[in-house]
Amino acid sequence: MTSSQKGRGTSIPHPLVPFWEKGLGMRANYRKNVPTIDLRFKVKMQLILYSKPGCHLCEGLQEKLEQVAGLELEVRNIIQRDDWFRAYEYEVPVLFVVHSSPSGQREVPLPRPSPRSTIAQLTQLLQPYNDC
Repeated sequence: MTSSQKGRGTSIPHPLVPFWEKGLGMRANYRKNVPTIDLRFKVKMQLILYSKPGCHLCEGLQEKLEQVAGLELEVRNIIQRDDWFRAYEYEVPVLFVVHSSPSGQREVPLPRPSPRSTIAQLTQLLQPYNDC
């Protein structure tokens, strides 16, 4: 490198700086083509989250679900009942949707979302299970 090239864009960005602040020219395109999702459900959706104290996956999922509009979330601590503990001891967080019908209510298990799921991704996951 010659002395005339020193100081011209040769600085190395800090590794903890987000990519859009590293001068890569991507800030303008960031979130440009991300689809928007309506976070409201047609019918208020009832969910049950089986959880236990100290479960970070449970806490993270609960925080995200509480931010989704149109959900009624019931959190059940599996420590409180032996049957819940035996069923879900190694499985928490476990998520169910409650379907109401004239014959009563039934709990339908939902696939476990990724801990990295965004609120929009959780909403997309839940859409097919919403009573229309």
